Amino acid sequence: RLTRTRLIGRGIAYGLEVNMNTNVVNVTKGVGVTSWGFLISLDECTLTHYKEYKLPEGLIYPYFMDATGNDVLLIELVTAENSVNIGAKPLDSSLILSNYIVLLFLEPATKNLQSCLGKSCDDLGVEKTFTVRKLLISKDDLNKINGTNANKGGAMYPALYQLETIDYPRALITAVEAKNYADLINSYLSPIAAILGNLLKQLEVVYKELPLLQRNFSNVDFGSINLEWEGKLIDYAEKYLNGTAFGFQYLYDAFEDIVKSYEELRCAAMHLNSSVLPNADAFPMHLMLGSVACPPSIHRQEFEYSPLFNDHNNWSKKVVSVFGRTITMLNGYLDPKESKSKNAVLATPSKEKWQSIGKKKFATQVQFTI
Repeated sequence: RLTRTRLIGRGIAYGLEVNMNTNVVNVTKGVGVTSWGFLISLDECTLTHYKEYKLPEGLIYPYFMDATGNDVLLIELVTAENSVNIGAKPLDSSLILSNYIVLLFLEPATKNLQSCLGKSCDDLGVEKTFTVRKLLISKDDLNKINGTNANKGGAMYPALYQLETIDYPRALITAVEAKNYADLINSYLSPIAAILGNLLKQLEVVYKELPLLQRNFSNVDFGSINLEWEGKLIDYAEKYLNGTAFGFQYLYDAFEDIVKSYEELRCAAMHLNSSVLPNADAFPMHLMLGSVACPPSIHRQEFEYSPLFNDHNNWSKKVVSVFGRTITMLNGYLDPKESKSKNAVLATPSKEKWQSIGKKKFATQVQFTI
């Protein structure tokens, strides 16, 4: 079991998707691994009846308790064939299934075997059997036990799925938008002002969500970066207008590259779904079968790889590298007002439309710690 959880992964490996209507719950076949390493394998089943579920006498499973130590209400789903002998009722509209999530619970039963007698000791010890129970739990109660068990479900870094695409407006150079020099400058600078705040907001979400970045880049102050660039845009606009600075088109191009770098970071960060020695008590003998969705549902036990798989180290290095490059591009833009200095050359990379920002030649060096 330790081999599964620590070297392979845990959660729903495949299948186990739930479809509900008023009087039928269907679960597709599939396999999952609990946080204690138990393998739960299920064939496709159609469940039409229900009854209240209680843990067997003598079985204690505190992971179905809320923060106050009280057992939450659980409902067992059974097939029509198995409903006869246990007094289960048919599913109907009195049970609003949309308010519930299906759980698979590996219910254990222990049988004490005989003592070692005579020459044979084969039956010494205990025998354990397991029954896969299909349970319903309300979403509110599931949130309670997940809070107690520190079970996040879904993706490891759910905020990453809320990241927004930055739509960088084009600089429109027409007789209407650029009828004079001031309007021409505005055509290049206004798109930067339009996306600046949201761009930094999205970068801050990535930074706060990933401990990997916080270990490698301490105290990144996105608020200060935002204020600094707001001041720079005003300062640059004045200098462009009075002729003491040139190259507003290069400033526009620089932010286009920064936006591309953010998108590359966003893509790379989505591959970080591995964990080292995860919380073993998150879902010891049960699995949540919430809806398959993007972003992943907090009520579904998405598969969580060990770092051995999924190219974890390489993706971690890439995320650190791309984040460091993005911050360097924000903080290290060459001030165009120094146009007469030895650093006056402003240039954009060649083949700009042909390849990703990561393949362009930006001389940045970042040290990282995984």
